[in-house]
Formats: sequence, structure tokens, C-alpha cells
Amino acid sequence: MSQIWLMTGKASEWIKPHMEHDVLRQAVPWLHSVNLFWAKFEKRFREIDRATKALKKLKTLKQKSSVQDYVTEFQSLAAYINYDDVAIRDMFYEGLEDEIKMAMLLQLFNVKDNSTTGQMVVDRALLIDQHLEQFSGCSIFEKTTSTSKDCTLAPTNNTQEKLASGDAVYMIGTDGRAVKGKIESIGRNSRGQVVPNVKWLGQNSTVLVPFPALKKDE
Repeated sequence: MSQIWLMTGKASEWIKPHMEHDVLRQAVPWLHSVNLFWAKFEKRFREIDRATKALKKLKTLKQKSSVQDYVTEFQSLAAYINYDDVAIRDMFYEGLEDEIKMAMLLQLFNVKDNSTTGQMVVDRALLIDQHLEQFSGCSIFEKTTSTSKDCTLAPTNNTQEKLASGDAVYMIGTDGRAVKGKIESIGRNSRGQVVPNVKWLGQNSTVLVPFPALKKDE
């Protein structure tokens, strides 16, 4: 078919090995049928187009609600691309909310470790999200009562300091050292949880950090 010889670029790279196989080894039936050839061609490059679009979306995909919703959307797109587990793992992690990433940091969970698989990151993110959900709608500024929403996981004892916007705070990093910053504001995240926005020293942007991770820097 004359169309084959006119192919260039990716199409030419794709067809050449099949042509060589057809001539040197064994006949490739779809190379000798116009209908079969174009069916094969369209299937091949439709898959490439899907993979390209999926990869583009994955690189910009961000968690906007629950981790479960993010996992579902991420995995539906990842199914179209042929990347190794490390690359998939890193893209998934980058799209997580800062609050989830910070919780992983506090738990000394090393996402970048060679032994950390993509599934391990997914499982840890889901577990953290479940725990954070139990704080939903609760504030450390309010004492729970018998009629209020159950917030049994929220620290309400005397050892929990009350924090406010403008407070200097710190948290202990994975290296055991204190990371210092300031609460720029307090609001609610996408799940309705009360969370402070903290600006760490030397950083230009703020990140969401769960209240239990912070201590007042006197």
C-alpha cells in the first residue's frame, strides 16, 4: 500500500518494524489489507492520544476533596500511561493536599525512599484522611459538650495549647529538629475541617498543618 511509504515521524517509527517482520520473517496480514491496516493504525494512535492526554492531566491533577476521590480519578488516568511505579508514586504524592503531606512528614513516612511503593503512599494517604475526617467541623477553640459533635480525637486536655492567627509556632521535623513559623490565618479546608495556614521561616507560601502537629513558640 502506497500510504505506508508516505508515513513520517511517529507513524513511520511504528510501521517500520512490522514491515521488516513482514519481509524477513513472516507475513503480517494487516499490512496487506487496507481495512485491517487503517483499523490497526487508528487503534494504535488513538491509544497514544489517550495516553498523552492522560499524562497531561496527571501532571496537573490536584486533590480537591477526599483522598478517595483523588485516588479514583488518579488511577483512572494512570491506567492509560506506561510509567514505572516510582514515577506514578511521585505524581500521586505531588497532587495531594499539603495537609496530607504534612501528616506523612510528622509520621516519618519517607515517600521518596526506594522501598516505598506507590500503593504504600496511597494506603497511607487514605489512612491519614480517615483520621482527619474525625476532626471535621471541630475546633480546638471550642470545648465539646454532650450535645456537640463527637470530636473525641481532638485534643481537649490541659496540655493542648490554644493557637490563634499570628501565633509563632513550631513542629518537629523528620530530622528531630524544630521547624519554626507563624500562623498566617485559620480557616477550613475542602473537607470543612478547621486548619491553620502556616508560613515557615524561609518559605514564601503557606501550608495547611493540623493543629495537633503545632506547638506555640514562646
